[in-house]
Amino acid sequence: MHGTVGVAPANLEVCSALVPDAHGGNMDSLELRAGTTRLLGVNVEGALFSLGDGQARQGEGETCAVAFECAMDTVVILDQIRGRPTPWPRIESDIHVMSTGSARPWRTPSGSPRPVPCSGWRTTTGSSLANVCDTNDTSDIRQQWPPERPGPLAAVLELLCEVGPAYLAGR
Repeated sequence: MHGTVGVAPANLEVCSALVPDAHGGNMDSLELRAGTTRLLGVNVEGALFSLGDGQARQGEGETCAVAFECAMDTVVILDQIRGRPTPWPRIESDIHVMSTGSARPWRTPSGSPRPVPCSGWRTTTGSSLANVCDTNDTSDIRQQWPPERPGPLAAVLELLCEVGPAYLAGR
């Protein structure tokens, strides 16, 4: 998986790729893997898409601030879907739709970070904590798709299913 997937932030904001937020960034989401679709709102002309932080394996929420990071060969299809605002990053798979959110970590009255209840989060949301070691914490909440999956992404998914194997066969 790629831990960092994003576009330029809104309002000409300048920030490190390590800061996950509404534009994406270093979210370290275990849900973002081969075969999923990541939707990001476009904030500037050309989107300025970026991808990085390849990880062969990462623990729950990267709570110990480590992962097996590695170089990756990645096939990405970028498409613009007009008229579909995406205020927060979203991930779609064949069976789930997931909303990804990032915010400042919870703090105790003394100002230190509160412990993260990883197992409780998975039980409540059906998904893992994504990132709890950067400026903002990130988590995913997933819900199963309705039985019939309508929408403009069906064509994008079909295209990805055609282009991906053809690309890999030609390598």
